[in-house]
Amino acid sequence: ASEGTEAYQDAIFFYQKALDIQGGIADVLNRIGECWLRLGDSDAALRAWEKSLAVNPNQEALRARIKAIREKR
Repeated sequence: ASEGTEAYQDAIFFYQKALDIQGGIADVLNRIGECWLRLGDSDAALRAWEKSLAVNPNQEALRARIKAIREKR
């Protein structure tokens, strides 16, 4: 794995730990989604972002981003 890829994988691990401790935090879920997207896994990114919207549905920019990614498919 490249150094950048490894950093994103590490970040996902630590963000997941934060979720395990604190529960659903929209900002952490958004960051996990961003890491997955940068790793090239848009499905995992979308899953994280959908969970984020379940926690905080008032994220219009995130909704637009999800829509744009789905439309690219």
